[in-house]
Amino acid sequence: SQAFWFLSLEAQVYPLGALGAALALREALAPRVRPIALGLAHALAILGHVGHLMLHPAAAFALLRRAPDQRGATLRYAATLVGVLAPIYAWAAVFCIAPADFETLRVWLLGSAALTADRRFAWHGSFSLWEWSRMSLRVFSDFLQISGPAKPLSMGLAALGVGLAALGAWRARIGARAYEAALCGLWLLGYAALFTSWEAYTVVY
Repeated sequence: SQAFWFLSLEAQVYPLGALGAALALREALAPRVRPIALGLAHALAILGHVGHLMLHPAAAFALLRRAPDQRGATLRYAATLVGVLAPIYAWAAVFCIAPADFETLRVWLLGSAALTADRRFAWHGSFSLWEWSRMSLRVFSDFLQISGPAKPLSMGLAALGVGLAALGAWRARIGARAYEAALCGLWLLGYAALFTSWEAYTVVY
């Protein structure tokens, strides 16, 4: 909650991306996945933050398992995604950025990845499963910000949140909820593929 509302004031509008991701998850969990609705939700998430591209493995799994006519569904999903994102980016480039040259356009497309002193591309961080795991715990309770007798309680609350999620996934891996467990596992792995090395210490990631 602290991360979500505090970062509502961020220029990158993280909650907009979270809304799109939540809508995409709801669609992916439906008994019959609608590829256009999934594509629209995914596009909204990406417009909130480009890191939501990493939602794609879970979206592809949902289409493979719960969409009729898998080939056609995949094409409709992809067409929706590109059909929403391409015109919006083009509109922003032409009417908002109005780049005088390719270099200006390149820097804009790179976004925060180009925020070095000389506007070069710079990767923000290096691979750290430990940092990413610790920050995942801090989503449930930010024990690094707490001192004194409350600190062990805060750490316990964080471990409880992750532990319950892991237990639920383990129990659901077979049976009626196996699809949901696999989908959420792919969702986490997709994001982890990027965010274990890109600012693994940042709570919104």
